[in-house]
Amino acid sequence: MDWRTIDTAPRDGTTILLTAIEDSGELFEVHPMQWSHAMRNELFAPGVVGMWTASDGGYTWREGEGGPTHWKPVAEGMH
Repeated sequence: MDWRTIDTAPRDGTTILLTAIEDSGELFEVHPMQWSHAMRNELFAPGVVGMWTASDGGYTWREGEGGPTHWKPVAEGMH
């Protein structure tokens, strides 16, 4: 399945794969994450509420500069 733009990503807690596609077309990183409306990360995004978070809460990724640009569903068996 092709990568979809981040503005179409589900924000209902569904785990999806996120990436940032660089100008060269290369994938920066790929992470399984879900949107959390209440998540904060004061170290990297002071004052921002709502961001992508790993299932275990171990890391976050906010949208905007340096954030994820594309997503796709998690393939069956990759949960």
